[in-house]
Amino acid sequence: MSLSIRRYIPTVLVMCTLAWAPLASAQTVNTPPPDEESPEAEDTESADSAVPSGQATVAPPGCSLTAQEELLLSEYRLTLQRLEQRRLLVEAREQALLALQRQVRTDMDRLREMQGQLIQQMDDQERQREADRRTRITQLARLLRGMRAAEAARILSEQPNEIAVPTLEALGDRIGGKVLAAMPTERAALLAETLIAQPVPVTTEEEAQP
Repeated sequence: MSLSIRRYIPTVLVMCTLAWAPLASAQTVNTPPPDEESPEAEDTESADSAVPSGQATVAPPGCSLTAQEELLLSEYRLTLQRLEQRRLLVEAREQALLALQRQVRTDMDRLREMQGQLIQQMDDQERQREADRRTRITQLARLLRGMRAAEAARILSEQPNEIAVPTLEALGDRIGGKVLAAMPTERAALLAETLIAQPVPVTTEEEAQP
């Protein structure tokens, strides 16, 4: 080989190396290394390893009921619904009963209050009537005291016992005795008997005098 050809051999080798380098890098990118595997392959392998060879996978059986069991379940649910409705009805009745009891207690308290007020009014009216009666008896006794015994006896004998008896006591023993003696015998005896049986405390003669 001539000296001129030997001189160009290194240059040709460098050029061949540069030409093969891109092809080698592309081959490296497109082809995965033999040690690395894709996730799909790993999942497939794990699934395959979970199932023994020669055996087929079987899905678990579903929960199916017989016709009798379905009928019993339906009746059970219907019974629960009826019990719930009855519970709600009983609860509503209990609430209504409690409300009625509260209303009754309120009405009873109001009635007791009204009764107390009515009794107080009746007592006040009775006391007022008694005070008015005593005032009229005192005034009548004052008028009869200025009359003659016969005239006073005629007027007083016509009055009911509720007025005549306390008026005689208001006149005092002296004037009352004269008026009683001037009355008819039967009327005087009845008034005297009433005076003895039912004494009525009234204003005396001295207290009745102005």
